[in-house]
Amino acid sequence: AARQSSPLSSFPTSMAEDRDIEAMTVAQLKEELKKYSEPVSGTKSELVDRLAPLLEADKEHDAELTVDEKFWKIQVVANVTYVTFGKIGSNGQCQKKEHDSIEDAYKYADKQTADKLKKGYAAPAAPKKGRKRAAPAAPAPA
Repeated sequence: AARQSSPLSSFPTSMAEDRDIEAMTVAQLKEELKKYSEPVSGTKSELVDRLAPLLEADKEHDAELTVDEKFWKIQVVANVTYVTFGKIGSNGQCQKKEHDSIEDAYKYADKQTADKLKKGYAAPAAPKKGRKRAAPAAPAPA
């Protein structure tokens, strides 16, 4: 079955982003490590150990913001940034930008996020959980 996605998550992601990296094959781990110009030799557990902190560092520079009826999201995958923006409820547009280094991609993502925050964008409100309200207490007998 096709997975429904919100516009805030409908742009290219790293292969490792959507799955448990422990479940990835050695070939998939090596493909991801190449994006970071990291060595691709070693056992599967060594590849996982090498990739995990890189993915976590990328996530520290990701942002998801909204204002009025618009959304804006940036994701860093190695030295590439993906920006998706548009009207809430639409798939929006995606722009990919390659940078000279991972550090340049992080700086770009952080600067773009700061600029959006200055323009009034903010993190989207968390969806309300569907908790049932407690039934009103019965009136005390008179």
